[in-house]
Amino acid sequence: MAGLLAFLFGGSAAVRAAGLSFIFPGAGIFYSLPPFPGWSWDLVWWLTQIPAGLLVVYASLQWGLRRILARGDYLALPAILASSAVVAAILAAVHAGHAGHTGHAMQTWTSVVAVVLAAGIPVALTGREWGRARAARARGDERAAVLASAAAAGAPPGPSGDTHTQPVPLPATPWALERPDAHTLADEQDRLRVAAWAETLALQPPGSWNGFGGFADEYLLPAMRYRIWALAVSLSFLHYSHTPAYAGYRQEAIKSLIIRYTDRQVWQYWMKENRWGMLSNNPDPIGTPKNIMFTGYLLLALSMYARATGDNETFNQPGALKFQWSPDTEFSYSHADIAQRVAANFEQSDMCLWDCEPGLTFPFCNSVALAGLQMWDSLMGSGRARTIAPVFLRRLREEFTAPDGDIITLQASRFGMSARAARGLTNTAQIAALLSPFDTGLEWRTWQLLVAEELESGRYRRPGPGSPTPTDADWGTGEGNKANALAWMMFLARQRGEDGWYRSLREAAGEFETPEALQPFGVSVHATGVLGLGMVGREDAWGAMVAGPAQPSVSGPRLAEAPHPDVAVATAVSRGKAHDTVLYPGRASGRYSLGFDRLTPGGRYIVSGAVNPSVTANVSGRATVEVDLTGRTLLRLRPV
Repeated sequence: MAGLLAFLFGGSAAVRAAGLSFIFPGAGIFYSLPPFPGWSWDLVWWLTQIPAGLLVVYASLQWGLRRILARGDYLALPAILASSAVVAAILAAVHAGHAGHTGHAMQTWTSVVAVVLAAGIPVALTGREWGRARAARARGDERAAVLASAAAAGAPPGPSGDTHTQPVPLPATPWALERPDAHTLADEQDRLRVAAWAETLALQPPGSWNGFGGFADEYLLPAMRYRIWALAVSLSFLHYSHTPAYAGYRQEAIKSLIIRYTDRQVWQYWMKENRWGMLSNNPDPIGTPKNIMFTGYLLLALSMYARATGDNETFNQPGALKFQWSPDTEFSYSHADIAQRVAANFEQSDMCLWDCEPGLTFPFCNSVALAGLQMWDSLMGSGRARTIAPVFLRRLREEFTAPDGDIITLQASRFGMSARAARGLTNTAQIAALLSPFDTGLEWRTWQLLVAEELESGRYRRPGPGSPTPTDADWGTGEGNKANALAWMMFLARQRGEDGWYRSLREAAGEFETPEALQPFGVSVHATGVLGLGMVGREDAWGAMVAGPAQPSVSGPRLAEAPHPDVAVATAVSRGKAHDTVLYPGRASGRYSLGFDRLTPGGRYIVSGAVNPSVTANVSGRATVEVDLTGRTLLRLRPV
């Protein structure tokens, strides 16, 4: 509107040219040109150089838009628009002063074209969106029929917002561990491969990043913070689901991954994003109403560590996590501080969901943060997430869900726009999986549609990404493979106890396997981590971890020490005063010493699977057991 007013009432050619540039970028440059030359070499210059100049303008505009989406930079695009207007004004002023040029009478057609385009393009885009909305509503009607048939054929869904958080227990009968079937053995091997890779990377000395990849792009999805997160959550989920009665190097590995978040290389990107998007030079990555892409992910990693290990002390000490910006500037936070910041940002946001980059809101990132907050509430007995969740889910349905039921990838609040074309069922599945403890209705609907559209059709086996959204591709490489989609479908299948479909999905993921390499899959570190997350769970484990009661295994006998990487721990559970552990040799067969704690002081235990048939705990409730490992070994402790 300002550009139109400047063009209509600006008077001079320079002001009118500048106004046209704001109506339609590049139009002012055309307007400012001298009249078309006759048929001469000047015409050749006109027909080549001027379009080239316009291409520069539009390439710059595209770059400015990418800067917003990639780095939250809201300064570049206005600077480009202003520069285009200034160039047009200068050209108009220069040409207007040349003899024989009379106010560019022959170029006034550009003003008509610019106004038509400025009005016509929004109208065309609006029409396109109406068409897409009609198609989405028709797709939604088709899906409603599929869901109605599924509900009639089996158990109907729970109401939206209904929760289910009771875990299915680990194997309790002797034969379940003594005589495992082929699927159990395959699952153990998957857990061991994921754990060996993640623990090897995690237990490197601080400052060593071998196997993680570089720090080439810390703004977009390849960023190191997402790789650390994928490793940390897959290890924590494995630990919670299968080895809760084990401390040792796995616990140390998860702890080490969380500490890696404090490396300045991981979080220094926020200084520039905060400057470009918020006009602030504060580099603090936590104390901000934005940056859920760091704070929310770190909260879930912290909460999963505490839930999986029972250690709610290490990171809950004041200043446990120190973010050192310079010798004179440090930002210190505890697990509690980060949880309170996340809760406050949810509560203070008009949309409830809050931003990654300034002005860009991603439902997936917000789902990560909400799960982390609920886990924190479960640890502490607080209830902020339960207050936030109903508002969150309502906003998700009203503002981020298309008429066909798919959840869109992002909303650009400063432009009043939603990326509704960037969505798909497998992208929705990621969010439904994370939110399943809060909304079993969303989980049920998403799974039924996955069965109908992806699984029964065999589409999950076809090459290419799961959906046309960046968050459904390989985050580390941007490659359009199905690793991410398969990972979250496996996660949902595990959560729901759909073992048949899980086996089919796991077989499809075998396309990416690298049997001879340390890294289990030949995709990015992030994609390998989320594939691990999809493989290491068990039925209802996610719901229990997010919002359920503490597992009894965290209070019984515990395998506290095992040499790394010589001994690989696939299962470690306690029931009352009894303990079961499934071990494999790590690098080579041999005799190894294992340390147990939380035993009855002075108590005697019968041990099966060890060198000696019994052991007596010392006055501290600790004991050492030797074991000969040549293959899968079931070690059992039973009190006498």
